[in-house]
Amino acid sequence: MSEPIKYLLIGNVDNSKIITEFTTSSVDDKSKKESGLIFSKICKKNTKNFEERIKISAKDSFYYIIIKTPNIIFLSQTDSNYAERLIFQLFDEIYGNNILQNINEETGELNVQGRTVLKELINKYQDNNKIQSIQNEVNEIQNDMKKNINHMVEGLEDVESLQQKSEELKETTKDYKKNAHNLEVLTFWQHFKLWIILIGIILLIIIVIVIAFSN
Repeated sequence: MSEPIKYLLIGNVDNSKIITEFTTSSVDDKSKKESGLIFSKICKKNTKNFEERIKISAKDSFYYIIIKTPNIIFLSQTDSNYAERLIFQLFDEIYGNNILQNINEETGELNVQGRTVLKELINKYQDNNKIQSIQNEVNEIQNDMKKNINHMVEGLEDVESLQQKSEELKETTKDYKKNAHNLEVLTFWQHFKLWIILIGIILLIIIVIVIAFSN
């Protein structure tokens, strides 16, 4: 099985001391020397940019470097086709996995237990295809969750829209009832006026007839 992570160094950027190294059989002395030169050059810089991701191109490989607080530097050489995201993910996992608590105070180096845990973690990341497959599954699950959440949000928006339309319909119904009542009252008074006028006309005709006959 190919090992895309060829070399990994963890060091103290303040005193330029190497805490631990991990190498594979494919790493030659030249690569180790180049890694050491890069490590020394970064340690000698007056300004340390924490969490800055550095990528250096080499023959058929890349060097990746990052400095984390308070003074830990990670440096790794990988195959050129190894995912950059994964190597920085490995750095984060080493940093957050309490492995560095296994540093011997006297020597400043990682003890046996720490090196064992580190090797197991690196071996997990050596299978690039497996890690990528797992990541793809995670991404797929996340996408499905996002879709479900979006559907739920859309459903809530539809419910809110229905509630709003219901409220508007209630208001429209109230206005209709009010207008219908007003129309009913208006119609009643119009009919009442017509009856008054008709009764007045009839009374006038009767009075005219009575006067005519009396003469």
